Amino acid sequence: MTAERGWIPVDLLASRFDENLAALRSRATPESTRLAGQLLATALPPVVVQAAGEVLQFADLATTPEGAPVVVVRPPKVTVAQAIKAIDQLNTLPKALPLLVAGCDVGWLWTFACKLAHTRLGSPGYTYPVYFVEKSLEVLKLAMHVHDWQVLLADHRVRLFAGDDAIDQLFEQMTREPSIAWPASTINLDPTLWTRFGSLDQLREAANADCRVELESFALRLEKPAIDPKRLRVLGISSLFTSFLQHSMRDWLAASEQLGHTTELLIESAPHHILTSLDQARAIANFKPDLVLLIDHFRGEFRQLPADRPTVCWVQDRMQTLFHKDAGARQGPVDFGMGYAQAELVGKFDWPADRFMPCVVPVNDARFSVAVDSLTQHQLAKYECDLSFVSHASKSPEVIRDEELALCKSPGIRAMVTAISERTFAVYRRGDCLTGDAQIARFVADTLTDIKATIDDHTPLVDFLRLRLNNALFRHQALEWASDFARHRGLVFHLWGKGWDKHPTLAHHARGEADNQDDLKYIYHASKVNLQLSPFTTAHQRSFECLSAGGFLIARRTSRDQFDRANQTLFDYGSSIGISNLDHLRLSRDDRLWQLVKEAADAFGQHPLDQPGDFWANLTAQARAQWTEAGSTLWPDEFDQISFQTQADLTRLIERGLADADWRREMTDKMRQVVIDKTTYVAVTRRLLGFMNLSI
Repeated sequence: MTAERGWIPVDLLASRFDENLAALRSRATPESTRLAGQLLATALPPVVVQAAGEVLQFADLATTPEGAPVVVVRPPKVTVAQAIKAIDQLNTLPKALPLLVAGCDVGWLWTFACKLAHTRLGSPGYTYPVYFVEKSLEVLKLAMHVHDWQVLLADHRVRLFAGDDAIDQLFEQMTREPSIAWPASTINLDPTLWTRFGSLDQLREAANADCRVELESFALRLEKPAIDPKRLRVLGISSLFTSFLQHSMRDWLAASEQLGHTTELLIESAPHHILTSLDQARAIANFKPDLVLLIDHFRGEFRQLPADRPTVCWVQDRMQTLFHKDAGARQGPVDFGMGYAQAELVGKFDWPADRFMPCVVPVNDARFSVAVDSLTQHQLAKYECDLSFVSHASKSPEVIRDEELALCKSPGIRAMVTAISERTFAVYRRGDCLTGDAQIARFVADTLTDIKATIDDHTPLVDFLRLRLNNALFRHQALEWASDFARHRGLVFHLWGKGWDKHPTLAHHARGEADNQDDLKYIYHASKVNLQLSPFTTAHQRSFECLSAGGFLIARRTSRDQFDRANQTLFDYGSSIGISNLDHLRLSRDDRLWQLVKEAADAFGQHPLDQPGDFWANLTAQARAQWTEAGSTLWPDEFDQISFQTQADLTRLIERGLADADWRREMTDKMRQVVIDKTTYVAVTRRLLGFMNLSI
């Protein structure tokens, strides 16, 4: 009778349950192991299932008082169509995630809830968790007999709680692991689940109250550490949802360990976690750090960092939160800064000059070193070439211009972008280039004056030219020169990185993306000549990586090279005649000193005494950082030999590099040793700790 009506005994679907149970066990967590055991121990009564199209329902087998068999249907609360509609509506609602489905029913909502768009804007790689709660182990076990939930049950972002205490389990997880975002909305299929808390809002309020009590208890019991400068406890805080910065933090901590210190990294453990104040407080209380390291964030953004722990903010990117007077004002007495743009951060945004150490983004030389003896010809064949360049900056200047024009919201702004673009293209068509912030800002101002255009704030136009259009033109002009030379001489020229296969004139050189862990060091090592092209500085991380791998490079000069060389000459001479601060400089009557000041002004495009902040303090900081921010001062003896400005310079250098292997090796060995001594993570960390003078 049951078979004729389409009813199937659930026992016949045991293999599906076994597959789902194995997926649940694959998580290998105490919670998943416990639940798997409970499900196995749960005995099912005689139940049949009917599944045809969108119909899915369970029924109990019973008998009438007369002994006749009968099917007692368990009516489903949600059909397939209703489940799809509910999930589609959630996809359109802001702040609906994470979702909690309270009750399993026949399982449709669980199936479709996992197909929600679980990513979050602003956090690449982050996925929201999804919560499933079911009071009855029997109901869950029945659903696992009919649905293929292997992916769902193996997914760690799926937070599954089952049993009479399911909501209590959820509450316990919310307070134990606050880094897993709490449910923000719920679909209630079983109101009886909320007997203890009443609703999701009340559950969240109760969890919040517990977390606040714990936070307050940490503040009460934190003690000032007894710092041993030779063996510091160093805590680094980073995010899983960054591309480069998390790896930079790991390298920074590894360097600290090489110097004899104990380290710990606070970072999300999975893509559905995100750090909270409570996670920070627990890390501080448990690890008891002497020193806290941050990248692109400062102490004021972390409420739980105790005010007496020295904290370092490494400025690696131009974040609005850092380039702001509020950030400078919130620097405490044991807050230190390091990184780029020291003069601007100190001069314009009031960061403390005596607690900011200029430095470049360094290299983990161990990662890029190549064991030459272990390489086979087969390994190198893919990478060997005469000339190579590695970068993802493949978008052509014309495309960048057109993208910016498409974003213009008014005819006036469009006219300004058009004029700036046309004039910049004209500069490069003449074989010249633009570099240097002051030069680019003046170029924009002069262009607007010439076309009689006014705008309150030039910054967006300057940033467009400096960071996007000129950045591309500076690189691509030199690449076109290299491509022309390679074609005329029959050289093999490789371009590595995203998008080069779509470039209008350089696509034939494209070799695809380069993996940082495996490809890069072999590319650098196997290329006879590596190009370094950046309008910002020749002392670039790519240069350090190349040299660490034993690769020879040639670099295009920038105004920074001229400016830092002039500044170093000025500082060395000034120091030799007793100049130690800006007032001494202003009062000096030394003719040679003022001639050197003029040369620095010519190199920068602005008189030093007109620059924001304390010019001499900035020079002092650069000297303390060993003049590592420009190739001309980092490699003073080699730089002029391996750098170029014009097309003729470039072809001459390529010819010499290809023809003279001994010279290539001499330059590489000398420059690589400077990298080891000054621009590795170990070298920068050692210099930082000396700068902070933690022993005092």
